[in-house]
Amino acid sequence: MNWFDIVKQPKLRTSSKITTRLGSESKPEEDDTCKRKLDEYEIKLKRMRDKIRGLNVFTFVFRHSKDSYSIENMPEEVACKALKILNGLKLDEPQVKEQMVVVGKKYEINSIYYSNRNPKDPLDDLLTMELKILMESIYGDLRTVLNFTVMFNGPKEEAMKKVDFR
Repeated sequence: MNWFDIVKQPKLRTSSKITTRLGSESKPEEDDTCKRKLDEYEIKLKRMRDKIRGLNVFTFVFRHSKDSYSIENMPEEVACKALKILNGLKLDEPQVKEQMVVVGKKYEINSIYYSNRNPKDPLDDLLTMELKILMESIYGDLRTVLNFTVMFNGPKEEAMKKVDFR
């Protein structure tokens, strides 16, 4: 077998389309992935409110404050902790309330996922999932910067599917 036969074998052919981009700018990895996830939840909840009949959705996100108490000024660490708490919620477990201090500022995260049974109708439950983040204001008190609350009244299995926005 000569070199020409070897090069012409289909198994040995390689694509001639090779592109190399030297000096191309790649996007730096973002540090705000948890805050971005909270933003995505806000959008998702607003869409859910419009689509699902009987679903009560309350979203509140405080933005663009001159007092430095707003979601934009909240450290990524607090947003990540809130998501970790939210993702760990199980139905009818006690409320999770956690406080933390980051860069000298107090934060509180409250989250709960519970059902209230209707004693007159065992098939009728009010399920609620809630996440709140409070941040210390310039006055020293804790103020809500984020509140996601979703409630649905109906059979437990159906309500669980509608309320759990994670």
